[in-house]
Amino acid sequence: MKFGLFVALSLLGAYQAAPAGPAAPSVPPRSREPVLTEQPSGNWTRSRECGEYAERMMARPEWRDGGDSIHLLSWVNRYDPSTERCYVKVNWINRDAKKDKAPLLSYELYDAFDHDSLAFCTDERPEDNLCSISSNPAVTGDCTRCRAFVNELMASGGSTRR
Repeated sequence: MKFGLFVALSLLGAYQAAPAGPAAPSVPPRSREPVLTEQPSGNWTRSRECGEYAERMMARPEWRDGGDSIHLLSWVNRYDPSTERCYVKVNWINRDAKKDKAPLLSYELYDAFDHDSLAFCTDERPEDNLCSISSNPAVTGDCTRCRAFVNELMASGGSTRR
């Protein structure tokens, strides 16, 4: 045992590291902040603002507390650069639909930048004439046209929330 220890220590003493070569060039540390070579486009900025406006709009206490029979189900937003509007489609559920003799599900379209209600639609009970487009009173009661209006404005997708 003592002999094995002696051999091991001798070998360790005989081992010599290879001579070090020239020192590697120093590299400056990488910046943690990305360096922007150009400013973000106006569309990107407005799209981000749309998300922020939609978040604030949907945080309204009266829409979140569930105080009545109509409750927020989900929502989605989309910025449209061609109209410079921030569309927010809000889906509602009426838990007292049978009692109220109203549709169980409905949805509204808003412009979050202007705080305007643009349309109210339902895919249920179109005979009740509950659908409307704010900018076109002639469409009141025409749920097919109301649905087409909302779908067209939301067609390019959006950021699903909730």
